[in-house]
Amino acid sequence: MAAASSPAPTPTATTATPAPESALLTVEDKQLLAATTTHEKLLVSQAVFEKGTADWKGVAGLIKGHKLINAELRGNAWFEPKRLARLWTALMHETGHEETLQFAAQDSELRAIAHHYYMARVHELYAGMEACQDQFRIIFSEIEELKEGKLDWKLTQPDRVAPPGAGTTNSPLKMLPAQLPPLAELPKLPPPPTEKGAGGLKTEEGGEADVRMEGDGAATTAQQEVQDGAAAA
Repeated sequence: MAAASSPAPTPTATTATPAPESALLTVEDKQLLAATTTHEKLLVSQAVFEKGTADWKGVAGLIKGHKLINAELRGNAWFEPKRLARLWTALMHETGHEETLQFAAQDSELRAIAHHYYMARVHELYAGMEACQDQFRIIFSEIEELKEGKLDWKLTQPDRVAPPGAGTTNSPLKMLPAQLPPLAELPKLPPPPTEKGAGGLKTEEGGEADVRMEGDGAATTAQQEVQDGAAAA
């Protein structure tokens, strides 16, 4: 299975603005979606794009055994065609589609739905990278303070919870140097797709998005995964 080849987003905003909740979502939908990871939503939507909405055995065949889904944790029942069809109904409702709509394999609307979850996964990965950067900033500051002897009080006065004079001075944490830029910002998450054009889904850059099942070359880091197509199998 080939890696998803939708283009990487142009960095412009740190966090995505959540889309309004669809009025079609039921309580059961919300429970099912809450128990499903963004990565699993992406893989299911890609599998449906490949097989259409009439071949749930084919969809199950594409997903079962996928190394990015923990089969031991999920169990065989998770991959049953009926359960995947029910999950697809929830995904349809989440993106503003009536569950009665049927699509042939590689229909442009299926492409749009899969691209929606692709972008959601990209934003999720960038959020993780941003959290790692925040942790790096904290560690960097502590290293600098250790070099400058500002944390010696932790060794000489281990019972203290704050440095001497903490009430009259600024925080001892050193700011990260300006030359290290913050994480690139991301575009807003696109709204759920509801229309399809004659030429297929267009990306923000004007090119046509390409949505296929993810390949076996999964990246081992979040940044590599974003660069290689958000997720790989």
